[in-house]
Amino acid sequence: MNNFPAIERRDPASGLLMLGAALAEARKLGRSGEIEVKDQGSRHVIRFLAGSIAEVVAMDASDGALPRSGPRTDSPLRERVRALFSLARPHVIWTPNEIAIASGPHVDPAAAVVDGVTRRRELFDPRKLAERIPVNTLRLDERALAETRRLPLAADEKAFLTRLARPTPVPLILWKRGLEPGHAGALVVALNLLGLWGQEWEPGFLPRVTDAVRVVRALRAGAPDHVLLRVAPDALEPEVDQAFRRLSLALHPDRLAGMPAADAALAGSAYASVSAAYDRLKRSRRKRPVVIGRVKVVRRAAPRRDDIDSLLMAARSAQGRGDLARARSFAVKALALSPLSAVRVELLAIVSRAA
Repeated sequence: MNNFPAIERRDPASGLLMLGAALAEARKLGRSGEIEVKDQGSRHVIRFLAGSIAEVVAMDASDGALPRSGPRTDSPLRERVRALFSLARPHVIWTPNEIAIASGPHVDPAAAVVDGVTRRRELFDPRKLAERIPVNTLRLDERALAETRRLPLAADEKAFLTRLARPTPVPLILWKRGLEPGHAGALVVALNLLGLWGQEWEPGFLPRVTDAVRVVRALRAGAPDHVLLRVAPDALEPEVDQAFRRLSLALHPDRLAGMPAADAALAGSAYASVSAAYDRLKRSRRKRPVVIGRVKVVRRAAPRRDDIDSLLMAARSAQGRGDLARARSFAVKALALSPLSAVRVELLAIVSRAA
């Protein structure tokens, strides 16, 4: 018996994603066997034949063997499959076997996934969903579009999907492509479960650590270090320290115990990138330019006497030519190197004349 990965109970969409991923995987592999779905004392068995759903049976929870009587057992197969997506916390277990199933109507798991997930739009708030999708843009290639044409989609859903043949930013998909945002979000997730968004978005993976998703997106876009830490380009060291501490609380591996392995790995990768960005920013702040007027002067850890003398001579020469602005520039740079008091007095006099 093979168990699917543990469900993160704090995420209300986890059970639905697990159920959809299990149906899609059985379809993809053309497998025969049973998927047992448990939820708050109830137990259902989905029986597959060569990748198609052949039967759904509600079992008696007391002995786990006899089918329960009632409308759910007697209702059409498609309705019984749809009802599984209404379960609050489904836990899924797959058992492969070659059981004999009487011939009769079968249900395509892909159609069941799209139908079931889009009926649970309340689980996919588009604003939160936009933060959790781990890519900036989505695109349906020709193969994926051909696959969607086999699904029982409404006319507005088909029109929505044909507009995604080009890479499209996720916010535009959710708010600007013709479907109500919650409907669009649920349909996007359903197609992810079917593996139709390519290699960038792993089927069934909707990360819980939104800070990690943001960092990964920023890295792919080539964002600079201050953007990764969400600070201003000229942020002071205390601001950089505070931003790093906040991200550490969300991303550090020691704080992610109990999270699914895929989420923990994503957060760990983001934490490593943020740590490297933090180190680079800290080093750059130690050599940060000091602005005096419009002239930027870089502090040096160990100023050399030759540098001060060269700048002093250049300032004198410029002053002699009457180029007071240039003389002031050289004098300011020399002052930043902490010259001796006698030289400092002369440099300050040059700066004063130029002012």
